[in-house]
Amino acid sequence: MPHPRRRAQGIQRKCGCHEGPRSRRFGAGRLLVLLVHCGHRRSFSDLSGVVEMFESIPAGLLLGLSSGIQCTVVCLPVLLTQLMSKKRTTTDALKVSFLFSLGRLLVYFATSYVLFISSRAIERPLPEPLSRVSSTLLLGAVMVYYSQGALRRKGASSCGVHSEGKHVYIPFTPYAVEIRQGRNGAPLVLGVISSLSLCLPIVAVLSFSGSSDLLTASAAIIAFWVGSSIYSIGVSLAFAGALHMKTRGPLVQRIGFIGVLSSGLLGVAYLTMGLSSLFVT
Repeated sequence: MPHPRRRAQGIQRKCGCHEGPRSRRFGAGRLLVLLVHCGHRRSFSDLSGVVEMFESIPAGLLLGLSSGIQCTVVCLPVLLTQLMSKKRTTTDALKVSFLFSLGRLLVYFATSYVLFISSRAIERPLPEPLSRVSSTLLLGAVMVYYSQGALRRKGASSCGVHSEGKHVYIPFTPYAVEIRQGRNGAPLVLGVISSLSLCLPIVAVLSFSGSSDLLTASAAIIAFWVGSSIYSIGVSLAFAGALHMKTRGPLVQRIGFIGVLSSGLLGVAYLTMGLSSLFVT
């Protein structure tokens, strides 16, 4: 068993207690005082991390609720394609919507982890105003690009997912994935592919990943995902009762046109806000 002095010095180095002892004698009593003192310091540090994590949950939830309507309208044609591929019950509609949202969550976690590790390696994150302006400009440019391309090209959805027949092309790549209608894995794959394009949730993940704690960022992302998925699940349940309608094709096309148009207008608004913030700052 090591000497009490050596044990006390090791405890001081671990918890950051650099104050030397008043006496040169290190007995069991002095060692017990150091253990209690350093334990309190660690508990206070852990408590602040827990408080920060719980504070990030309502922030992520409110952001998801505020942006969930736009995300649902923009990506609704992709989801409706799966819902209307065959006659589905309410349980099937819930399964499709959950798998689609689960695919988005997987991409959010992967993006957040990569950005968190990168920021740890660089140790010099971008200033908050510059990061916010650059994200806004990038988001606006991508949304305008996708919307004008979707209006000119048939088969392109407003999520930035270009489809031709059964093949869905991954954004920014020439590669395609074959999606067979009615399969359980199709909504999950479509959720992953649609989240690979730059959209509002990815920008939110960029802001959450700047947190100093990975657990805090994960809690905020889960809360954001729950808030933004409420609308897609509600829309899926609403359309589950309308699956027997014979206007499947025209209905999907109309909703797709509305989603593309709203995406383009929102992209112009983001570009305007980003440019105005750039000149102001």
